[in-house]
Amino acid sequence: MLSSKLTATVLYAAPSFGHLIGTYKRKLNYLCSFECNVKEVCADIIFDKIIETRNKIEDLKHLRSAVNVALNLLKPKQREVIIMFYFKGMERSKIASALNVSESVVASRKHAGFTKLRTHIEMLGFKEDKIVSSFDNEALFIECIEKVEALTLKSRNFSGGSYAREG
Repeated sequence: MLSSKLTATVLYAAPSFGHLIGTYKRKLNYLCSFECNVKEVCADIIFDKIIETRNKIEDLKHLRSAVNVALNLLKPKQREVIIMFYFKGMERSKIASALNVSESVVASRKHAGFTKLRTHIEMLGFKEDKIVSSFDNEALFIECIEKVEALTLKSRNFSGGSYAREG
């Protein structure tokens, strides 16, 4: 099963997939342009870059589709919380206020939806090694990984970690 950290990384990155695809398409257009072919000495290098860029675009499209399908398989209330938390960056308390429910209900819906998403994304063909190999050096994913790491550390410190021991 996908790790929680990788699933969270994918969810935080998902709203930017369209922009990232556009960036790769612009790169592909440049690689196929006369300007690039005049500057580069070796056609094999350009060809390899073209293939790599096309593969990145296809992988991103498939991952975006898998996330959308997985979201649509969730219960509407779970999907709503997942979108508010990961896609819109809202905090649990703000989501609770917006939905007029308790924070524990928000946490429960988020956890249940997140667990189902992990399973659905993997069932749709995105195993951990595929995601890592496709997007390992991608700046957007690195930024999202750092965000997940910071949130994990903050959560660990708050729930039984250093804050609990200090008291």
